[in-house]
Amino acid sequence: MRRLQPHPLSIDEERLLLSELEGHLAKTTLFKVMVAAALIAGCTTLYSEDLQHGQLIDEQLTVINPLHTKLTFSGGSAGDSGRR
Repeated sequence: MRRLQPHPLSIDEERLLLSELEGHLAKTTLFKVMVAAALIAGCTTLYSEDLQHGQLIDEQLTVINPLHTKLTFSGGSAGDSGRR
């Protein structure tokens, strides 16, 4: 299992990171930071509505979308009352 080593940021790196977070790459960069932090912490599950449900990262971290459920009711699927 690959472990990430902490890396102190230089002033220039910090400015670049903040600039990216404020720009159009904010969401992508934020996801990378969240995934890296979860891996460093040794987490095995990351709950996210925005990442791919079921994705396995570095053979350690599984992404779970808490809204990714298939509810079924007799006579139909979610949102279908079964009445015709």
